[in-house]
Amino acid sequence: MLALKLATGSTLNGNVYVSNPLSPIVGSHSTEPGVPPQESQDRWFKSDLLRREVNLSELYELSQGELDLIMAETATIRSDPDSSRNNRGKFVVAGYVLELAKIISDRRANQSS
Repeated sequence: MLALKLATGSTLNGNVYVSNPLSPIVGSHSTEPGVPPQESQDRWFKSDLLRREVNLSELYELSQGELDLIMAETATIRSDPDSSRNNRGKFVVAGYVLELAKIISDRRANQSS
């Protein structure tokens, strides 16, 4: 189950419809330094592997092991051809989470070498 919370969105029958996903951020989640504003937007992914909801900006705080679990879980969702048709919102947010998690993981690997 995906929980997606956007200030500019509306919910109908459990699906989230966003008028403009690129609109200015309203009600950002994190004000931590180093977290870009676009990752501070309230986008939540309910992870079955971590057994909790994870906000997009929280990816910066996860341990590498947790980040690996999120990447595996979101990659599974993105690779499932039925996922896009069955739950478009979950499919899209899984893409955001997967790509940001990859970037964070790559940066960590480059900093440690």
